[in-house]
Amino acid sequence: MLILCLSVASGQVNNDFGFWIAGSYNKDISRNIDISIEQELRFAENATQLDKAYTTLALDFELRKWLRLGLNYRFILNKGSDVFGQRHRVMGDISFRYRKQRITLTNRVRLQSEIRTVNYSEEYGFAPATDLRNTLKINYQLNRKFEPYLALDVRFLLRDARTPYYTGFDRHRITAGVDILLAQKRVLDVYLMTSRHWNVLEPSHLFVIGIDFTFGSRGFLLGS
Repeated sequence: MLILCLSVASGQVNNDFGFWIAGSYNKDISRNIDISIEQELRFAENATQLDKAYTTLALDFELRKWLRLGLNYRFILNKGSDVFGQRHRVMGDISFRYRKQRITLTNRVRLQSEIRTVNYSEEYGFAPATDLRNTLKINYQLNRKFEPYLALDVRFLLRDARTPYYTGFDRHRITAGVDILLAQKRVLDVYLMTSRHWNVLEPSHLFVIGIDFTFGSRGFLLGS
């Protein structure tokens, strides 16, 4: 019965348009290690209301030119019905990269876990929601200034006490954009994205226009 209800509800998709804007700074602290900080604002409800604010700290290790490890912490303000709730997320990444002439292929596998704290129900305590994400990205270097790309991100829900009846794929994102080298170590990323939640009680389909400005070391041009 629950599966039937879930299937029926999944047919009622809520569509929305959003605008995401972010800025980040990267710094090499050694030949193979770099740190970064990013601030991002995400607007929803046809880009009229602030829906989420992210502050992310990241530490990346380049083991080989084709292999990179990352450890990230993200503080999240998430809009509820009346107030913003606070969430804390930790993420561990392993990224593989293959480059052939002008084409670069990148695959990032991310394990992430998130808890909800201030302004959230205490019914589940600090029970984390844990996901596995896989992002595939292909870049093509047109010239020294422009680098268009396509990316696919798929999320697999491993565990969430709020939905104990389901484990499996629950979201995918498709992104098309271009990285623009404005100056040395300054990159502007302009993109279009579609994000679809499925196999959940309240599925949604979000269309996004996004801007991401990065300065410092370039690193992997792979969004989160």
